[in-house]
Amino acid sequence: QAEAVLDELLREKACFSRRDLAIHGDDLTALGLHGKALGTALQTCLEAVLDGRVSNERNELLAFLLSDPLHFPPPSI
Repeated sequence: QAEAVLDELLREKACFSRRDLAIHGDDLTALGLHGKALGTALQTCLEAVLDGRVSNERNELLAFLLSDPLHFPPPSI
């Protein structure tokens, strides 16, 4: 049974680490994130995928990050 579960996870291209995410550092650099903020954003995405809050799809992950005021605070007026 464990083998069947593993096979299913591999077929689904399950996400277990930041390397498995559908977005990468280049995507986040293009959004203006650099250095530690980039790693923090990737970790936030990984946790959201693992928790089931967002799927591991590029557009969904980018939208998730852009809607997160921790990474992209609203402009001050």
